[in-house]
Amino acid sequence: MAVIAIVNSLFRIGLSRLDVWSLCLMINLILLPEAMFLMGVQLSYGLSLGLIVSDKFSYVKQTVFLNLLTIPILLFHVYEWHLLSVAINLIVLPLFGKVIFPLVITGVLVGVMMPVLVQPIDWVLRLFNDSLNWVSGLPGMVTYGKPSLIVVILALLLTFGFVIKKAHPKGLMISLCLLYVSTFLVIHFPTQGEVSMFDIGQGDSFLIRTPFNKTVTLIDTGGKVDFSNHAWERGTPNYQAKRLSINYLKSMGISRIDYLCVSHQDADHCGDLPAFIKEMKIKNILIPLGMDHNPNFMKRIAGRNPATKVIPVNDEMRVPDLPLSIFHPYEMGKGENHDSMVLSGRFGGLNWLFTGDLDRPGEIDTLQRHPQLSTDVLKVGHHGSKTASDPQFISQVRPKFAWISAGRNNRYHHPNIETIETLQQAHIKIYNTQTQGMVRYVYRNNAGHFETVLHEHEGNA
Repeated sequence: MAVIAIVNSLFRIGLSRLDVWSLCLMINLILLPEAMFLMGVQLSYGLSLGLIVSDKFSYVKQTVFLNLLTIPILLFHVYEWHLLSVAINLIVLPLFGKVIFPLVITGVLVGVMMPVLVQPIDWVLRLFNDSLNWVSGLPGMVTYGKPSLIVVILALLLTFGFVIKKAHPKGLMISLCLLYVSTFLVIHFPTQGEVSMFDIGQGDSFLIRTPFNKTVTLIDTGGKVDFSNHAWERGTPNYQAKRLSINYLKSMGISRIDYLCVSHQDADHCGDLPAFIKEMKIKNILIPLGMDHNPNFMKRIAGRNPATKVIPVNDEMRVPDLPLSIFHPYEMGKGENHDSMVLSGRFGGLNWLFTGDLDRPGEIDTLQRHPQLSTDVLKVGHHGSKTASDPQFISQVRPKFAWISAGRNNRYHHPNIETIETLQQAHIKIYNTQTQGMVRYVYRNNAGHFETVLHEHEGNA
């Protein structure tokens, strides 16, 4: 855009600033149209257009206008907005025009001929970016949630209405505030609840969210198994939950977890727990009895907030307000597969049973201690491994639906064909993240329906 403006000025073509902006946009759409889906591109075009149409505004008024312009785009992509944004932009925006943009243009034009000049320019730009990241870490971040595309378009139209002379500023501001407030309430207090199985690859992670977000429960976090033998091989931890399950929660306006239930110590079930501790407010962490004496697991939660309660449980415990009942373990263990926490609850007219990586002997022991245990939806144990899903267990709990969370082409070949045959012989409908991606059961009162990412609605239940 800057280059087009320079050419326009040198050759006196007579293009207006809006013409230059439009020409740049058209070239972008011809050469790389998919770039328009990127948040950075949308912000660049939005802010540059905002600068053009608000050139007669005072500095403060223009800064507020530009902030209002970025809010719907930011919320649509990252679901959060910092309360300090306007104040920081009052300081930062002048630097863009006087320092940052000239540095970028200089780096592009001079870098080809004198690469040595790129390094100091890059250092200044990185320092500027790191400073902004530091500010973003200060208190004041609001998890708003993801507004619909219609809401984003309406917000942008109302914001641009401030530069139309015939528009009424007070009426626009009231309309804009009502739009944001009503959308916030709809996102944060949904009338529907859900039970979701995240598509996290080889691992487990499930969300149970009751209507109006009254309680938010997470069963396991997922995580990658690290086969590195030396510390230098591992590098910086890369938690996929940040871009998957945590991202999803924030899109729903959720920044707190009431109960985070860890079925057992394996990394594919709790490896991403540090990411949740850093990104979310967690009230309670439930673990199998005895796992609080496991140093490897306790190291994962070392950075937790002091207000977060760690509660070791067995099948005789009743945790206040937890929307699930505990059926295993019944004795102290180290958090291994046979110590897995087994949880059951009723949501949307269906009974649900989550078994972690509990093995076949553990399944039979659980039935002996709780002979009346039955379910409509079973989270198949150990990702469909033949070490779980004993035919006697399946026959007695009588599920109608089976959920299998396993990675595509995983090294363990989960789910095992023996387990699939056991489920099929019992005429159980199978949902598998390998073929259907994330699976959700969305409900209201005692009725709901299953949804999958790779297939549309699967019907009512």
